[in-house]
Amino acid sequence: RLPAPSRDVALDWLRKTAGGKHDDATLGAALDHAFGAPLKAVELLEGAGLAQRSDWSRGLLDLATGRGEPAVLAAAINEADPVGWLQWLYGWNNRLLHMRIAPTPEHDPTLVSLAQRLPADLFDRYIAEVQATLPKVHGAADKKLLVESLLIGWLALLARAGRAAQNQ
Repeated sequence: RLPAPSRDVALDWLRKTAGGKHDDATLGAALDHAFGAPLKAVELLEGAGLAQRSDWSRGLLDLATGRGEPAVLAAAINEADPVGWLQWLYGWNNRLLHMRIAPTPEHDPTLVSLAQRLPADLFDRYIAEVQATLPKVHGAADKKLLVESLLIGWLALLARAGRAAQNQ
């Protein structure tokens, strides 16, 4: 395994690789959704992956603000790519955990705020649940049920985070 390059190095490489097809904001978003992996960012830029992952992120943020429905989001994920979503969700949650522990100016302030609201012990349990679901999704007869379960777990985590904040 090789560690991901620094963000600046990865963005410089992406600029050269993209040949001016994308602006810096799009390249940065692709790198964020690829969790810092430049080759994955190129893959996302070449297909519909970037838009798909942006939709997934927006869907989870909508659930966090009470604007979304887990069943509707689960149906869309199931139709698109439930295995890819679960892999992405694991990375997304790990990125949130990193933002919770060590936020930087490059991080999205909305995500940093969300990450810092999540109680560490409950968030760790949710990440473990996502991780435990990863090997199960490939053989699942109904992947949508796994997706719905994780989205309901996300809502439960958010609800507990809200209660914990009220009790402080």
